Amino acid sequence: MDDQKVLELRPILISRDEALISLSLDDKTVGLISIKRLKRKIKARLKFVDEERIYLSDCRTDEEIDLECLNELAEKIDEKFTGTGEQIKESLLKILRDWKELIEYQKMKEYEELIRRDQQPFLEIISERGVAKIFPNEDAVIDLHGGFLDLGDCLIVGESAPAFTRFIGVEKEYERIDLIGFAVAYCRDERGYSMKEIKWFTANDSKIRIANRTIRVKASQHRFLAASPSFFETFPKLDVLKAVAERKSVDIEWDHVGDDIVKRLMSYIVFHDDRLYDVVASYVVMTYFFDFFTAIPFLFFHGPAGSGKTRANMTATYLSRHGIFISDPSEAILYRLVEATGATLGIDESVLSERAKRILASGYKKGSFVPRADPSGRDIVIRLFEVTAPRIFSFKFPPSDDFLLQRMILINMLKSRPAEVEDPTPYEFKDLRESLYLLRLTKPHEIIDHKKRSFNELLSHDLWGRELEIWAPVYTAALLMKRGKEVLSYILEDVATRRESELMYSEEKVVLSAIEELFNRPDAQIVGSQKVIRFMARDLKPIILNQLLESEDCIKITDDRFETRQPAYDDPRCVRFYNDIDARWREQKIGIILHNLGFGKFKRSRGKGRNARKVYELTWSEFIKIAERYDYVPSQGEGDASGET
Repeated sequence: MDDQKVLELRPILISRDEALISLSLDDKTVGLISIKRLKRKIKARLKFVDEERIYLSDCRTDEEIDLECLNELAEKIDEKFTGTGEQIKESLLKILRDWKELIEYQKMKEYEELIRRDQQPFLEIISERGVAKIFPNEDAVIDLHGGFLDLGDCLIVGESAPAFTRFIGVEKEYERIDLIGFAVAYCRDERGYSMKEIKWFTANDSKIRIANRTIRVKASQHRFLAASPSFFETFPKLDVLKAVAERKSVDIEWDHVGDDIVKRLMSYIVFHDDRLYDVVASYVVMTYFFDFFTAIPFLFFHGPAGSGKTRANMTATYLSRHGIFISDPSEAILYRLVEATGATLGIDESVLSERAKRILASGYKKGSFVPRADPSGRDIVIRLFEVTAPRIFSFKFPPSDDFLLQRMILINMLKSRPAEVEDPTPYEFKDLRESLYLLRLTKPHEIIDHKKRSFNELLSHDLWGRELEIWAPVYTAALLMKRGKEVLSYILEDVATRRESELMYSEEKVVLSAIEELFNRPDAQIVGSQKVIRFMARDLKPIILNQLLESEDCIKITDDRFETRQPAYDDPRCVRFYNDIDARWREQKIGIILHNLGFGKFKRSRGKGRNARKVYELTWSEFIKIAERYDYVPSQGEGDASGET
């Protein structure tokens, strides 16, 4: 052995009954020693990191420690590293004799670290089983797979990279794929934001210290033992994160990357509207900073077979941050995979259950969790899964569920021949993804600035509520890429179309249409210059049933003279449709929609005693104010005594 090299014993962990000690050579771990203290015996195990074999020794401890036992370990180490045996034996003996002092020293070091971080115990509670030291909670949390925190004076941007990680233990060694966390802190001064600190972390870290703050790490317990390397192809490589850590200059601009994305999209996808290339490119770029927003829209390609919707999905997903393209996902995958990786999921032509649809819809808003109860021995562990992430769909038809439609950007695909014959692979977009990861990690202040501009401009065009939530993240990306004009034109057109059609607030509009019919009936009262109606939720149900049946051509006139109308009970299709809407449109549901629309303030008490009832009482002008809020335009309503609408 080189005389300049010194073999050292370094206690890693030490408790009342166990210790783990590393053998270090020039700050490199070359072996591990595990010691377990029993009542009259010490069990020692030695393993070198480059050997599979484990050396075992049992030492008696009646009064004095059996030195022969330590000699065995020392001899094995001396065989490996000549001339170190005696030194190691003395060091081991000292550790065994000073065991209690080492435990106390370790505790003091832990307290010293807490004090250094201004994390002294908040209080101490004395119980029957001991003393509980209570420490303040860390308010800020960052996911192992990445995240964004705006701490006021500092911005924290997190990212992750998959790596084959070797774990070295006394019992065994093994390798597995793990995500390695990476956080960058940008703090503000009189000159603006500048990079202050960088921190690496793993799933074993419960917290990190960065920018003078302690931030809790939220690490998934999921492992990726069966994952192939291509599963993580769209994640950043370690050398990308390392380039940021080493503060290498990044000569990349958002608009240049945007131009390249549009060119790639044009190679693989044919859109009937050229503006859609800018819209989809903006959505792709948005996935790299979706966590800067509180709501994230979904992208939905739909069209007949052969229209290229699946290819469009694959292309957009492989360009996106942590993009994973899947088909036929289970309900569990929809929340476990997102919680573990923060993935942009590309979902193609799958049969989705009602529960799966609800899980997908819940991922629209940040802070929405899917709760699950997992048995653990005799206990039940409650787990909350974060499911907020971008999602890209490719289905034949748009979703029929209003709660999904309101969260989606719909793109109708038409059958066309693209320039590229074969579908894309994740490997083809490596250069663009690396550029976007670098932009995410090095220019978060630019994202913040353009986010503010995006909200202001969309608000000036009368976009608010759900419309603003859907389009603000995408428009932010468009502004960064200097493609705001084209994307804004498409946004305003799409919003106008949604407002005119039944895509938004479809169920609310059904109820509003039924209320309008009440105003058009002869028995509607006139107070002053306006019509006034009184009704209950149950009064609207037959109107809703008739209107929906008529829309499906399931109403027939049984008496031409009096225009008697009734459902077409002789048509099996109409009978099935009637039974379906009768079950879906219960009085309770109608009442909930009325409350959500804001009609609750128009409830009045009528009658006394057992006959007392709460009824809705409103004028035409009051109805119109609510209808306008939900883009409902009365078709033929007569709101005042003169017959003017």
